[in-house]
Amino acid sequence: MQQLRPRPLSSVSATELVAGSVWAFVPESDDHDETWVVPVQDIPVRSLEGRVAALRVRLANGTAAIAILGNVNLSNARTTRHFMAASVALSDSTWFHLARYHDVNFGRDGPQALAKVLHLPLSAVFPISYDLGAIAEGEAGSLRGHIDAEPHERLSKADLVALAVP
Repeated sequence: MQQLRPRPLSSVSATELVAGSVWAFVPESDDHDETWVVPVQDIPVRSLEGRVAALRVRLANGTAAIAILGNVNLSNARTTRHFMAASVALSDSTWFHLARYHDVNFGRDGPQALAKVLHLPLSAVFPISYDLGAIAEGEAGSLRGHIDAEPHERLSKADLVALAVP
């Protein structure tokens, strides 16, 4: 039986994360900070707001990997493409947090860095395909897609703000 008490996301193994599939952040308190989570019991979910999804993804070369996806807007695929956060498990307890094209750490933690850590060429890693259809309900473009090494559309800072704040 899964532990239902809140605990730090960093203390949940990749195997446990995938078994729980959707994890909700709990409000910060004197006992814990904003990184603590509990598994969501009612699957499929209609919203991933304040939650992360853990699932198996597929690298371009066909290799399966475990990933955590956050900032997924189930009703807006374009918002998801620009703001989705992805972390790829390197082991059951070690993660690579992939920077998005507009993140300040993109040069250090972007697609090239993930490929290097995996000891693979960029073309063997990207695009990374994902399918949230078994654990969430929403727009097809948000549920199923891929993470590209180079986005098809780069937005300016002003356009990113406009997209984030409708």
